Amino acid sequence: MALYPIGQVSKMIDMPIRTIRYYEKIDLITPSKTDPHTNYRYYSMEDIFQLDLIRCLRKALGMPLKTIREYIEKRNDPEMLKQYLRNQAKEIEAEINILLMRKDFLVRKLQAVTLRELTETYLPDISMLPGRRICVKPARPANTEEALLIVRKCAIETDNHYDHALYLLRDIHPHTLVMDEKSDVLVGLDCDLGSAYTEYYLPAGVYAQLTYQNRDDGRNRALEKFFEYIRLSGLAPAGKLIFRSTLLDATSVCSGDYYFALELRLE
Repeated sequence: MALYPIGQVSKMIDMPIRTIRYYEKIDLITPSKTDPHTNYRYYSMEDIFQLDLIRCLRKALGMPLKTIREYIEKRNDPEMLKQYLRNQAKEIEAEINILLMRKDFLVRKLQAVTLRELTETYLPDISMLPGRRICVKPARPANTEEALLIVRKCAIETDNHYDHALYLLRDIHPHTLVMDEKSDVLVGLDCDLGSAYTEYYLPAGVYAQLTYQNRDDGRNRALEKFFEYIRLSGLAPAGKLIFRSTLLDATSVCSGDYYFALELRLE
């Protein structure tokens, strides 16, 4: 049986000597012969194949050493090895799905940021909107940022699809257009959030709308323009005042990056 010194093995499989010694130290490989006088290691071709297998599993599959050890231990049991490989394939598939979800988030975030660069804010208009079912719960946030933190917590209970719309619903007097600061804000998303939340229906109809960026007192200026538009146009509002955004906004770096659409249904 041909035996090869560690230096030659290192060149044959392009693996540093210190790495081979480390694998021996953690009992991942054992040289076929160790000279008792010089302590030199000598490896058989089978040892070299095993080292090359370890190298391939590390580089090609990114397997941790613990997993490689389990793989090697099971290689002589075909059934156990097949089941182990199936489990590994499932884990990789799950990792792929997570990476695809992250990529989708980044693409959506890029699209949202690009779109907002082209969006004119503080220009009210009127649109026909469909009926929407959302899940909400009452809260008493002191400001918009606190409300968004609540929504972030809600988002943890979803499937992490960041295209969901988030809603903050405020009671408003239909004649004076004054928000009721004493009432609860309804905070929620347009997806099922479980039994801790209440289903709320926003009816289809004609809505006044205005988009604004939450920067430099943007919310107050937006409300002022929005209500002025409704008064001067002689519109009759009905229902709650709606602050609508998306979970993509909830991941913004600072509160000034949030974009909201004000919505108010009209009679």
